[in-house]
Amino acid sequence: MKLCSIPECGKKYLANGYCAQHNARFKKYGDPVAPIKNRWDNHVQIMRPCQTPGCGVSIPKGTYCGKCRQRKHRHGDTTIVKPKHREHFFNEEIFHAWTKESAYLLGWAVTDGGVINESGNYYISWRLKDKDATETIQSILNHPKPPTKRVEKDNAYWEVRVHSKKLVTKLEEIGIKPNKSLTVECPEIPEEFLSHFFRGAVDGDGSIQTKGTYLGVVLYSASHSFLNKLKDKIKFDCVFRTEDRKHLNKNDMHSLLYSSHISDKVCEWMYKDSENLRLERKFNNYQKWLYTKN
Repeated sequence: MKLCSIPECGKKYLANGYCAQHNARFKKYGDPVAPIKNRWDNHVQIMRPCQTPGCGVSIPKGTYCGKCRQRKHRHGDTTIVKPKHREHFFNEEIFHAWTKESAYLLGWAVTDGGVINESGNYYISWRLKDKDATETIQSILNHPKPPTKRVEKDNAYWEVRVHSKKLVTKLEEIGIKPNKSLTVECPEIPEEFLSHFFRGAVDGDGSIQTKGTYLGVVLYSASHSFLNKLKDKIKFDCVFRTEDRKHLNKNDMHSLLYSSHISDKVCEWMYKDSENLRLERKFNNYQKWLYTKN
């Protein structure tokens, strides 16, 4: 097979002693090994400012930049800037400062709430069986949208759903991330707000157990680290228990149990200054025990 006459080319001969590539360069530049010139080598792009007063964006052609052109199309005037539409406005700064409301709500978020990721769409959700509890959360957030009743697999619950990038980011900084059950950590809570946080956690995933003169306070979690650190923060003796649920194909469940010799002091501490920030159903259990005891 006849080959191109250019050394080290090795391609099939086409015409004039060259292959197709070198023959094209020979015809165009008179030299089969001449470098290919880029038509943009000496090109200088001329930029001009957008015609909207105060815009300041430079564009290669046309009258307006992309944003101004879009405003012209939507509103007929490139100077009209409308704010992004938002359906609900609420307290997005709730976790930026410690208050008894933020501590109580954080207790709920750690145990029975959290950040949900649905195909990249992040939001915060509290899904509870008690409507009054969701209404309390709604009032703390100053969220105008009432709780939504939902039914999944014959299980009915009430949900407060909050779409806020600022809140999601803050909760993730605290350690509350999607699928947090096994990994959530105990936040660094000032001692003066610890009772409100603990009450929120018990309302979310705990119980006030009463039978006759017996009173017990129990807090459950799948995170060993969370309960272990919380136990060290609270100045009351308790029993740390672990339930092995591998035979049910479930993760281990851990719990803090404050039994009858100390639980009355725990409840007194937990419910101090708790008006409008508690789950009435569990608080009533404590009140009935006090009545029975007295």
